[in-house]
Amino acid sequence: MMKILFSLFIFSCTPLLYATDTHGYIAFWQHPEQTEIVTVTKTTAENASAEEAKAELDAFCQAQDRLWNVNTQTASGCRSVTALNNSCAAAAWPRAQGLLKHENVVVAQNPAFSKVAAQALQQCRLKYGSEGECALETVFCTSSDAYAKKGRLAEMLHKFKLK
Repeated sequence: MMKILFSLFIFSCTPLLYATDTHGYIAFWQHPEQTEIVTVTKTTAENASAEEAKAELDAFCQAQDRLWNVNTQTASGCRSVTALNNSCAAAAWPRAQGLLKHENVVVAQNPAFSKVAAQALQQCRLKYGSEGECALETVFCTSSDAYAKKGRLAEMLHKFKLK
């Protein structure tokens, strides 16, 4: 009985370890007029506040637009921008279609790092079929703690079971 109560206590305290609110973006910059230019994938820094993540995204978009002389009066090259909060995201795209473009990328979100890559590939395959030859572009979490979250909890519970 004590082991069960201790397990419940540990499990209920685990969210407190990850209580920091983290924000981020995954975005794809593509030249609005010259589609032959390779799309650039951007993920913001981990463990960022909402303001820090937004500032980093804006700086990236402006720098890319300046680099490629994009007329920002008509359109920015930053497209397919996905905002994240305490979450992970993965981007997949159909290699059979050639270059990754903002219109053919599939972005999945999930709080669990261990699940989000498979989710993005599954969504890509549903959209483009097996002939699309879907591949992962990137996997990103807003919190650096999210990458090992499942492993830490499983390790704690495993150690507890051994005693």
